Amino acid sequence: MNTELLLLQAHARQLNPRGVPSDFKMSTIAWDAASDLVSELPSRLIRKIVLLYGQYDATNRNVASFAVALTEFKSAKIASSSARDAETMVLRIIDVFNTGLDATLARGQEVLPELATLAKLNETDAEKANTPNYEQIAVEHMLTRQQHLEALRSHTPERKAES
Repeated sequence: MNTELLLLQAHARQLNPRGVPSDFKMSTIAWDAASDLVSELPSRLIRKIVLLYGQYDATNRNVASFAVALTEFKSAKIASSSARDAETMVLRIIDVFNTGLDATLARGQEVLPELATLAKLNETDAEKANTPNYEQIAVEHMLTRQQHLEALRSHTPERKAES
């Protein structure tokens, strides 16, 4: 699930390269549920899984950090040194988020086949051929999200200007 979410975000960022979705969250439910059983796996795979879940956690922290940095940027006085510093922090977090996303996706794609082999899960040729078009899914999601925002804005009462 997380690997699919990462694939979708990798495509979605093509439409919004400076965005870090506030609702983006890597799931750790599998780790929480099965961490006691991880010791039964080969040690090399355990290391990869621990690193992968560490990357999931770091990605979640980057999303939270981005929200804080963006708030600081928006509240800083325009053209001030604090605004420049806040903008730099926002840009750095976006870069760390995106490079972390790529690294986490690569590790997830490496770990998944190893776990599937251990679990003796074999995809049929039909299942392999039925790979979702993540780029199209991401584009459709971003368009739907924009349509929802526009619909909500059209039903939001206008704010009165402060005097």
